[in-house]
Order: sequence, then structure tokens, then C-alpha cells
Amino acid sequence: MILKSLHMDNFGLFQGKALEFGPGFNLIFGANESGKTTLVDAIVISLLARTDKKGGALKSIPRSLKHLKDRYGSEISLRVVVNQDDRELDFPDPETFRDRWGIGWDELRAIFIAREGDLELARGDGREFRDWWETLKGKLLGFQEEPRQVLKKIAAEADLTENLGLKEAQQRRTEEIQQKLTWFTDNEQRIHSLRGLEKTYDELKLKEKKLLQEAENTKKGVHKARLLRADEMYRQMKITREKLQAEHGRYTEKDLNEWQKLAGESDKEAAQLTWLRQQKDLEQTRHKDAETKMAQLARQVGLLSEKLRSAADREQELAEVALQEGKKLGSDIPGWAPWIAWGTSALALILGLYAKTLPLIVGSVMLVALAIGLTFILRRAAGQKGLFLHRREKLLRWGHELGLEAQTLPDLLLQLMDQRKKKDELEGQRKQLQDQLPKLTRTVEGLTKQEKAKAGAMEKILGQIRHLRDRVGLADLEELRRRVQTKTELDSDVEKKHKGGLRALLGPDEALWPGKLEELSSMDQIQAVEDESLLEELNKHLTECRRRQRSAYEDLTNLTAELKAGFGCQKPEEVAWKVADLRRELKGTQILERAGQRVRDVFDRLLQKSDAILDDVIGSETVRRRFQKTTGGKYRSVTMENLIPRVTDDQGRDWDFASLSTGTKDQLLTILRVALAEKRLYDKSFFIFDDALVNSDRTRLREQMQMLGRLTQDGWQILFLTAQDEVRQEAERLTGMGVQVKLFDL
Repeated sequence: MILKSLHMDNFGLFQGKALEFGPGFNLIFGANESGKTTLVDAIVISLLARTDKKGGALKSIPRSLKHLKDRYGSEISLRVVVNQDDRELDFPDPETFRDRWGIGWDELRAIFIAREGDLELARGDGREFRDWWETLKGKLLGFQEEPRQVLKKIAAEADLTENLGLKEAQQRRTEEIQQKLTWFTDNEQRIHSLRGLEKTYDELKLKEKKLLQEAENTKKGVHKARLLRADEMYRQMKITREKLQAEHGRYTEKDLNEWQKLAGESDKEAAQLTWLRQQKDLEQTRHKDAETKMAQLARQVGLLSEKLRSAADREQELAEVALQEGKKLGSDIPGWAPWIAWGTSALALILGLYAKTLPLIVGSVMLVALAIGLTFILRRAAGQKGLFLHRREKLLRWGHELGLEAQTLPDLLLQLMDQRKKKDELEGQRKQLQDQLPKLTRTVEGLTKQEKAKAGAMEKILGQIRHLRDRVGLADLEELRRRVQTKTELDSDVEKKHKGGLRALLGPDEALWPGKLEELSSMDQIQAVEDESLLEELNKHLTECRRRQRSAYEDLTNLTAELKAGFGCQKPEEVAWKVADLRRELKGTQILERAGQRVRDVFDRLLQKSDAILDDVIGSETVRRRFQKTTGGKYRSVTMENLIPRVTDDQGRDWDFASLSTGTKDQLLTILRVALAEKRLYDKSFFIFDDALVNSDRTRLREQMQMLGRLTQDGWQILFLTAQDEVRQEAERLTGMGVQVKLFDL
């Protein structure tokens, strides 16, 4: 079975790309990102994808290849031709590569395809490798799937666990049946005695009823004797209390509390009344003082008004004269200035006349005119000043007559203004007092009303006290308090002497005593029992009977409940039937468990056989010979231990897989792949290497390439994809060995 051709359209980098493979060594050469890995993905999808029944459009891609589907999308067109026994098969097809040869993606990537320098048998975590390994062992045994899956189907058909054991619910059911059967064996005698327990319980119930009746009659006799003693004590107490009521019945605690309350309220009302009267007197005094002061202010305002009216006529004149007093009177010209002017003008005139000089004469005339002017000014100023002094003196005398002692006219004017301001202030005070008088009047009236109300309340309280005094017949509160205290002490004596015993006999509720004593009228036929020890003895017998009855009832109830819980019935004969059914069910479960264990043993032996088959494959003479030849005789045997290959060198030393060099690992794993492929297919097929040998040095690379060349001579097809020039050179060297090599450049 070899790959004959591959056609790709709309797949990654390839559009309408077709490759025709040879039956021997096919070297596909291309640089990085030229599409080598894409070509391998195309072969995998073509072999494992499925088309519709007519072989047309691509229908589905396996879930394990979802990462490839996501990478290339769904609008792809692929076709690979496989040559099988001179018969060509086209893929994708309704019947996939896996359907025909039972080889899926796990085995393709583990055995037939090696990528990117990695020749490990399986990729991914250890669990994934073990799953593939178990599936491979199953297929070597002839199963179409992993043995564990076969076991699962058998287990599902038999309703067992995956290991063909009982399920947890079945185990619990088996344990439950065994517990029930064990309990039945241990309690079989108790079950047979169930009827006897029922009879014993009924007899104890009857005995209890008789004891109850006898105890009830005895209890009534004891109760009658107790009532007779209580009746005597009750009659004595009534006589004593009637006597006490006759002597001190009028003096009650209620009257005392009421009198004390009224006395307290009276004192409180008296204190408030006294306070109101004091406040009233205080407000009346304030009212009188306000009226007196307002009259005084009115007189003062009248006097000031009269004085100011008389000053109103001269106030304007006073203001004018006072204004002149503030100014400078007279002239600024000195009094000697006219005399100097007259003298100078006379001297100039004489000199002018004597010298007969015109300027001097004109100058003398001008000086005469100046002297005349100065003289006139000085005389007029002297007249004005005399008139001012006369008017000033007259106004000052007028101020003295009004009672204003002022030395200057401005002072007199200011004093008049002060008098007017004082009048306004007094008028304001009078108006303020006049406004306060109505408020003071209302306050006095309100206090008067409150005084009358308090006086009425006080009189009402005093009337209640007088009525209370007349009712109790006492005039003094202290006397009533003493009488009530005496009555309380006498009541306490009655309490101690009679009520304590009555409470012990009849209970604490005194209101119910008469009703309880009336029971004596209905107990004529009952014999009084003074000795209460008889009742105690009967109660002991009754307690013992009830204890035995309770024990029998508990045994009966527990046994019945256990039977119902364990077997769903309560009758002994029904339990026997249930036990027989449980024994049959347990026997069937045990048979099923033994059968499952037998099948499991058979599968274990088969799996041991598959392990032996794999050991034979890995440790076969063919693998040993190929590995020895490839390594130049350095290693002579190969074994497998816990899924890890081990080798022995020519010196007899053992090496585990991890200790080998990278190139040696690649050589060993390539040989193991070939051995597994031969065992798996029983025929020659193809291998795909995607730069799988890049870790080898030039010598080992040549040895491995020669090994691959020999595989092609044995009938295997090799597809080797690389970007390494060394690999291409070694592939070309294979033609000298008679190997058919076909080159492809991407």
C-alpha cells in the first residue's frame, strides 16, 4: 500500500497543486514556510476525512483533526490516490483509511508519520501515549478497538463496572442484603416470640387499668381527708377575719393612699397659689411704678416744650449772630495807616508846591484819596462791631432768663439743641412706658385668673379631704395611718396562722378555695383515708407495672419497626418470605460478580499475551539486526521495560533510552516504527519524515539515509520532506546504491 498521487486546491499555499509520488524514496525539498508541513496535513486530512455517500463534497473531519480544520477552513479540495494490490483507491471517501485498515490519526502520527526532528512513538502527555499503546495491543490481539473499550461494552451489557466488578449501588445492595440476613439469623428467636410479646403487653395493660382504678379510689380518699382538714381551717379563718373586719374594716390601705395623695396635692397647690400671689403683687408694683414715672416724664416734657416754644422766635436771630461771632469783625487795616497816609500826602503836597514838581503834586493828591478811603473803611468797621456787641449781649441776657448759662452764642445755640434732644428722649421714654402699661395690665389680669383657678382647685382638694375624713371617721391622717398599720399586722397574723396551711392543702389561688371545698358535698360515698402510705404503695406497684409494660412495648415496637424497616412487613410469616427472596437475590448477585471476575481474568491473560507480542516485536531479531547494522555494530540488542526502550552495547552494558544520544534515539525509534508497522499491517506501506533527522551528524545522517534506502528496497515507500542541503545530497547518493529516488522542489 503506497501513496500514488496528491491533488490540492485552495489548501494553504497550494492552488491546483498535483504531486505524483514514486514507489521508492521521494524527497520533497523546500525552504522554510514553503508548504512542507501543509503537504503532510493534506495527506492526513485526505486519508481520515469522510465524504458523502456519492464520494462528492467533504462531509466531516474527525474531531481529533479539529486543529487542522481550524487552520485551513472548510472550503478546501483534496484528493490522494493509494495503490493497494494494483488497485487504486481515492481518498477522501465515504469509507476512510481508518475504516479500511483500522489505523487512525493516533497510529498515523505515532508510527507512519514523524515530524520536525521528533521520532517519538507518540506525542502529548503520558496518558495519551498509554491510551494509544493499549489500543495498539488490542489491535494486535484482533480487537477492532482498545481492550478497555471492549471491557466497557461487556460491563455495560452486564450492568457492571468498567473492571467487570459490582457497581457501588450493587455493592451497597449486597451489603444491605447480607446485613439483613445476618440480622435475621441473630434475631430469629425474637421474631418467633413476637406473638408472646403481644400477649404479655396486653396482660400488663389490663393490670395497669386495675391498679389505676384502685389508686384513683385511694387518691380520692386521701383528697377527701385533705379537704376535711382544709374546711376546718377555712371556717376558723373566716371567723377570725370577720372579727377583724368588724373592728378595723373601715380603715383600708386604699383610703390611706388616697388621703396621702390628696395631702400631697394640697401642699403642691398651696405652694403654687402662694407663688402666683407673689407674682401678682410684683406685677402690680411694676404697673404703679410705670404710671408714676410716665407722669413725671410728661411734666418734664411739658416744661421743655414751653421753654422751646418761647425760644423759637429768637432762634433764627441767635443763629445769625452766632454765625457772625465765628467770623472776624472789623478791618484788616491797622488804625495808624490813615494817619501815615495823611502825613505823607501833606509832606508830598508841600514839597510839590515848593519845588513846583507836577509828579509830587499828583502823588500827594493820590495819597490824600487813599487816606480818605482808609479812614472811611475804619469808621464803618467800628460801627458794625459795636452793633454786633450790643446784639450779643442782649441774646446772652435772654439765655440767662431761660436758665441757660452760656458764655458764647454758639454755646447758647448748642444748649438749645441739647434741650430739644432731651425733650425727644423723654418723649420716647414716656411712649415706651405707655406701650408697656397694657402688657403689665394683661399680665396682672392673667395672674389674677390663675390665682382664682388655683384657689378653686385648692378648695376642691380640701373638700375631698373633708369628705374622706367624714367617711373614715378620723380627723387626722396620722391616726388613719396608725389604724391601717394595725389592721395590716392583724392580717399578717391571719396569714401566718391559717393561710399557710390552706395554701399547702388547696393551692396558692385563694379565689378557688371555696369551689374546692364544695367538692366535699359530692364525696359522701368515699371513705376518707388518713394514711397516705397506702397510696404510695399503690403508686409503686403502678410504676413497676408501667415499667414492665413500657419495656414490653419498646421490645415489641422496636422489633416491629426493625422488621418494617428491614423487610417492609411486620408479621413473622411475611418476614420468612422476604428472607427467601433476599437469599435468591444475593445468590444471583454473587454469580454475576464471579462471572465478571472470570471474564476479567480472561482479558488479563489476553493483555499479558499482547504484552508478550509487543516484547517479541521490539526485541525481535529483525530489530536487533537492523539497529546493530545502523550503529555500526555498537549496540547488539533492544528490549522494552515499562514502555521505555533499553539497549545493550557491544560491551554488555545496558543503556536506557534517555541516556542515548539524539542521533541514536532517532535511529532506534525509526527501526521500532518499521517493526510496528510490519506487525500492524502485515504488509509494506509508506513512511513520512518531515525533517525528522535534523539532529544527526553527517555520518549518522548518512547511515540513517542508507537504512531508509534499504527499506525502500524491501518494498517500503518513503516521503522525506526537508529544507537541509545535506539531506538532499545524501538522498542523491542513494541512487548509487540502486535506490529509486524521486525529487520534488516546492
